[in-house]
Amino acid sequence: MKWFSALMCAAALTSLALLPAQASGLSKDDASYLTITMQAQLGRYALGTLAMKNAHSPKVKAFAKALAGDAGAQTRHLDAMAKRYGLPIAKQPDVRASYHYSQLSGLHGAQFDRRFIQDLQIGDSVAAEQQSAEAKNGANEALKKYAQQRLQALNREQSNLGSLHA
Repeated sequence: MKWFSALMCAAALTSLALLPAQASGLSKDDASYLTITMQAQLGRYALGTLAMKNAHSPKVKAFAKALAGDAGAQTRHLDAMAKRYGLPIAKQPDVRASYHYSQLSGLHGAQFDRRFIQDLQIGDSVAAEQQSAEAKNGANEALKKYAQQRLQALNREQSNLGSLHA
């Protein structure tokens, strides 16, 4: 587990180092938030797509389809924001989602369903903290509004995930 934490820290520092020195109109923290959020949405899309194939429960498959669709829409929206602010477009999921994807890709059926739901609950908790921090402390009004909307969506998703635990 220590290696995973070290890998996550290294990936976060690497992504921060790759940010342009002065993204037009964004503070360093806002630029970091936007980059991290783009990567998270790419990860959610990948996990949703995998779950559409590997899940057992029709409820989990339907949830995964909605998740992938929403993540695709969010990715397009975030890409447009990144272009507007002069940030590079994220091309790969974040480290956490990539790790979960690799762990889930060998599972099928009910075992996959349980692990997928558990991994999403963990991911949603982490994302909710990031969204909350941006909503409270962000300097860019458009990003603050986006973070508030995503926080509400994550709270709804957490409720839906709880109902899938049958």
